[in-house]
Amino acid sequence: MKNIIKIMLIILLSIMFIANLVKLNLYLALGSILLFLITYGIFYLLYKKKLITIKFIKIFSIILIIIGIVIRIYLLFNLKYTLKSDFLLYFNTALEIFKKVDISEANYLAYNGYVCVYASILALLFKIFGASVQVVIIFHLICELLTMFIIYKIIKLINNTYLKYLLPSIWFIMPTVIEANFLVSTETLFILLFSLCIYVYFKLNAKNKINITNIILFILYGMLLSFTNYIRPLMLIFIIAIIITYLFNFEKKKLLFLVVLIGSFLLTNLGFKSYCENLIKVPSQSGALEWGLYYGSNYDTSGYWNVEDSLKIDNILLKENPSNILLKETIKRYKDLGIWKTSILFAKKYYCLWTDVNGNYIFLLDVTNNDILVKTQKYLEISSYFIFINLLCYTIYCKIKEIKLKDYKLLIVDIFIIIYVISNILMVVNGRYNYPIYILLLILICNTRKTYLKSECKKV
Repeated sequence: MKNIIKIMLIILLSIMFIANLVKLNLYLALGSILLFLITYGIFYLLYKKKLITIKFIKIFSIILIIIGIVIRIYLLFNLKYTLKSDFLLYFNTALEIFKKVDISEANYLAYNGYVCVYASILALLFKIFGASVQVVIIFHLICELLTMFIIYKIIKLINNTYLKYLLPSIWFIMPTVIEANFLVSTETLFILLFSLCIYVYFKLNAKNKINITNIILFILYGMLLSFTNYIRPLMLIFIIAIIITYLFNFEKKKLLFLVVLIGSFLLTNLGFKSYCENLIKVPSQSGALEWGLYYGSNYDTSGYWNVEDSLKIDNILLKENPSNILLKETIKRYKDLGIWKTSILFAKKYYCLWTDVNGNYIFLLDVTNNDILVKTQKYLEISSYFIFINLLCYTIYCKIKEIKLKDYKLLIVDIFIIIYVISNILMVVNGRYNYPIYILLLILICNTRKTYLKSECKKV
């Protein structure tokens, strides 16, 4: 069964790979594959010639990090844009919390409590450093540096080789990651907390002894998962992945830890819910899930957010039991579509999700036509595709190798990706929702027992 999960993931990753090749023209697609083969070949030859050392990898990684920081600082002072859509909502809500005035979008936030927590953090920063977009950007830069360090710690746990230096720096230099730094949005902070959740999971997973210390650690971990969930509501998927992984590796003595973890998660969620209600002075409402499902069932828009559905939802929210109405409307849409059109819709959403590397950011940022980001947009897209396609190539190779080695220590990552992909096929689709997957691909890539410099790394 564990191998079936890995095979499912390989199929999903392969479809992502093919979709990105289809998105590019023939020359760029062939160039991406050629780049993968060339980089792999050069690295192997340099290894054979003993020209690559740990010192070389460290220096190369530091250079990438410096380049990433310089690019961010340059854009901080030269990038001109106007916030709009969700990004404007987050910023304005943070301003209102900072100024201690009534929340203008309280009714919307009643359905999306996670916005309150993120905006509250920004409001605290505004109180200390002043209210500006630049403060948010610098905060995100710090988050990304911390994320890079946590990726380093995760890879060190899994495979203490040169990859712990190389992969975090590659993530930091990715154009998609750099662009996300300038969004007043939850993604950057969420990725920091999400990577921390993964690291703590691997550390706690080794705990077998039932004692007060370990129970307290699992309580704190449940609180961390809840906090992360209230930055971006995705951690229920991670909880499900933990439960499934536990069932595959059933140990009666770990059942208590699982119960404590889930209990802590749910209780902390109630605490955050109460905080949000006090902040916006409106009771929390269920229905955000049904919103996403309703948007995602629109065949004509390929599951993207659209004005027509938004107006319909606004009207439905005025009625009694809006969640039930939205769910019934969603089911009716799928019945009207039939099996064939529903399958096409899911395929279109899957294609949109995994091939929209960063164009969506430009639209939402509303940058001016003469801005540097617009001028370099094509180069950013091409480089993002190159990196993503290469990540997929290496990940697929490593997953095939894992099956041969019967290596299941990263099963939770496999399960999370599969559930995450399925949930995104059902929900409203957006290009930036693929952002969490990049870190997971890096984690999967590092899981190989035989690496070029393993013998040298043991000396470090």
